Amino acid sequence: MDPLSLSASIVGFISLVIEVTKILGVFIGCQVCFSRSN
Repeated sequence: MDPLSLSASIVGFISLVIEVTKILGVFIGCQVCFSRSN
């Protein structure tokens, strides 16, 4: 694998991890809000 495609795949993987972390953060935040309101 040449360095350019390797760095591109690393950047893509990092952005994917960031998106998943955002979704998980929103999901956990909703769970906390629901448990506090009940």
